[in-house]
Amino acid sequence: MPALHTTVGDLDRFLLALTRGELVRRGTLQRLWQPQLLSNGRRSGFSAGWEFEESGDYRMTGHDGGTRARIAFSDGMAGDTYSFTYLTNGSAKNVWSRTLVDSTMAVVAPMQFPREALSERLITYAQEPPTAARTTALKQWLITTGRGDQPMLEQDINRVGDAVAENLGHATAVHIFTLNTTLFPRSPNAWDSLPETYSALGDLKQAERLYAKSKALAAPR
Repeated sequence: MPALHTTVGDLDRFLLALTRGELVRRGTLQRLWQPQLLSNGRRSGFSAGWEFEESGDYRMTGHDGGTRARIAFSDGMAGDTYSFTYLTNGSAKNVWSRTLVDSTMAVVAPMQFPREALSERLITYAQEPPTAARTTALKQWLITTGRGDQPMLEQDINRVGDAVAENLGHATAVHIFTLNTTLFPRSPNAWDSLPETYSALGDLKQAERLYAKSKALAAPR
């Protein structure tokens, strides 16, 4: 199987040359870097073999593993372009390089990449036992950044919670799932994620109680 040996700087220069059209015409890249459609008509998470994602006005393509290479572009590559590269031989506490690149994006350009900024904020929030003041501050941040009324917010918070559970443990993730139930108290899905976490922690009584609440909210009225 072929392999590539490089440095972070050289890989970054390669990606930037690619986005500038120096290796492949930009028109070709625009056709390639589109989400592929599945047989059921839904979009897949891949384009031309690379992962495909969106954050704010940006489309992103890249690959994760021990190495994360990600290109973020806007306006069909006519606007701003960002290149993010992270090289590692492994992962501490199962934190993949994509998590570290998300954090970098949140620091470099939080307004351009709202999904990554949300992820970074939630991870910071969950790593210490939340207080009422910290929870209020986080809710206020969601409002001031325009995230408070976004239809995808509940799903995005659950996504971060799942990643935290895998990377940092269920005891940390429980704070994120609990927050989601306070933001969306009538959502069966929000209440469904929380008991799964308690079950993983071994608190089966609490998990059973929360599952019952989720089922009651999902029942036809």
